[in-house]
Amino acid sequence: MAEITDMAGGVTKILLRSEGGVGPGSVNAYLLRSGSGESVLVDTGYNSSGVVLVEALDALGANVQDVVLTHAHIDHIGGVEAVRRRFSPHLWMHTREAKGLAAVKRWVEGPHLAALRCQSTAFELGEILRILGAYLRSLPQGVRLLGGVTSHIGGWEVIHTPGHTPGHVCVYSRSSGILLSGDHVLPDTTTNIAYYPLAGYEPLREYLSSLVLVERLRPRLALPSHGGPITDLPGLVERLFRHHENRLLEVLANISTRSSLIEVSSGVSWSKGAFGELGPIDKWLALLEALAHIEFLKGVGIVVEEQPLVYSRRGGEAQQVISDALRRIRGGSA
Repeated sequence: MAEITDMAGGVTKILLRSEGGVGPGSVNAYLLRSGSGESVLVDTGYNSSGVVLVEALDALGANVQDVVLTHAHIDHIGGVEAVRRRFSPHLWMHTREAKGLAAVKRWVEGPHLAALRCQSTAFELGEILRILGAYLRSLPQGVRLLGGVTSHIGGWEVIHTPGHTPGHVCVYSRSSGILLSGDHVLPDTTTNIAYYPLAGYEPLREYLSSLVLVERLRPRLALPSHGGPITDLPGLVERLFRHHENRLLEVLANISTRSSLIEVSSGVSWSKGAFGELGPIDKWLALLEALAHIEFLKGVGIVVEEQPLVYSRRGGEAQQVISDALRRIRGGSA
């Protein structure tokens, strides 16, 4: 049975655990109840925990009318089919998430992955492509797409907060001051900021801007998809800005003349260990995060891309340029 905890404001947390070592180990789904008796479910956990999720919802007497998917990672969408069979709800996801996934499908056949293969024969690209392919085939069908910055479902605001993925959303109640933050902010680790080959998408810049957006909502409580409640969101946002400033400087320090993405990523201090010691998926996430930071550095004119996934550094006072750019985002002017 899932671990069920009543939170504030009509929110019930359903903690779902992974089987077989898939994903981060556990994920929080949230049931949101309305006065009419209908419910909104936020995320569905893993495929392996779908039956457990439905059992928990039945035990709670839930009548699930809508399911909001914060983003399309496997630990958030895996239980969709089990929930759909039991409740036939409307499924919701942001339209930019669908566009990002379509871009990934095109990218796996393009020149960038061929460039990765040339940069390192030791890189487990075949295994990553196998996992990516299985993931893309597992995406739920019949999802309704949300647009814009804010939508409303079941009395809750669904707010577009890109960065972890292009279409990531948070769910917010102004009356209770509760923010369901998905993977946008996490209490015990930094969120992976991943590059997607989507035209116009600037992952790090958009992530930081989204941090400012949710901070300005002034939620009294943030409930993330992994870990416990967050009660000091402003303090966490400040730490995240410092973290990404340091990460930008670290990435830049590994770029000289015609530096490959593999070379850049190998010089970064990743939380799970040295790049060469990471498993295939963690290496892939590290590469995508390095790319997200490189794209930011390209955007402020410090780095240029010589050829696919090969970069050179421009002269100038890089640290001041980075600090100024982050200060503008923090102030809401960029």
